[in-house]
Amino acid sequence: MIAEGTPAAIRQRAGTERIALSTEDDARAAAELRTRLGVKAQLTERGLEFPVENGEKFLPHLFGFPVDIRTLVVRKPTLEDAFIALTGRDIRAEEASTTDLLRRAIRTRGRVRFLKEVLVAPMLSGGVFPIQRVPGWKSTLIHLNPITYGVDLMRAALAQPTVFSVMVDACVVAGFAAATFALALALFRRE
Repeated sequence: MIAEGTPAAIRQRAGTERIALSTEDDARAAAELRTRLGVKAQLTERGLEFPVENGEKFLPHLFGFPVDIRTLVVRKPTLEDAFIALTGRDIRAEEASTTDLLRRAIRTRGRVRFLKEVLVAPMLSGGVFPIQRVPGWKSTLIHLNPITYGVDLMRAALAQPTVFSVMVDACVVAGFAAATFALALALFRRE
């Protein structure tokens, strides 16, 4: 056991707030933070991170910083931050639970998934524009996209004209669901 207490009390050990920044040269930026501001930053997968009492009051110290800052985020500490503060090391993949690994994957892939699921997938499903009027290469992509058949099933349920028969739509959607379910089972059995 590393620490006892409520989650809020444990998170408090990582500082009131955390600043995460990435620069063009993180090693040089860490040295500058240490010498100029007396801050000991840790290099993590998100860049350099360090605790501060008040992020809003600390930010003016970064104006005129000699290393170009690419991204800067001020946030409340997480339990993972508290773990790092208490142990001095990150939670490694072999020590992390399945839940921790899924959280980390969702955090890092969230933006890409948003683009893929909210913007690209509906555009290539016939849900935004009629698929009968698209060029050949887009038509191929639309026919490979299982969402197309789900959209077509919804049209059938609403008594609207459909592109494919209900049987084709149902078979493709059910087949895709079965295949992804089998893949998920296979991946989780490996653990």
